[in-house]
Amino acid sequence: MPAYFFAQVEITDPEGFDEYSRAFSPTLKPFGGRVLAADDGPTQLEGEWPAGRTVLLEFESTEQAQAWYDSDAYQAISHIRRANSTSTIAIVKGYDRASRD
Repeated sequence: MPAYFFAQVEITDPEGFDEYSRAFSPTLKPFGGRVLAADDGPTQLEGEWPAGRTVLLEFESTEQAQAWYDSDAYQAISHIRRANSTSTIAIVKGYDRASRD
């Protein structure tokens, strides 16, 4: 079942964050991750939405998403993200319609 890595990122230092952005994509490939959405100004429909970038990644499973996040390659650059932004991050399980019907 697919899993989604959801992040809301308020970039505090755009120049510093660019280094993270450049190094980010290559870390996904070994884990089958792909970027589904990245938006600096999503259309807010209800409630409060934090300022900044919203990112949605897709993986084949929660295990793959967690393995990517914990990987040496991603952890080697995650400190750059934390130094240049504040983030809220979660892994969300995909909806398995067959088991819900």
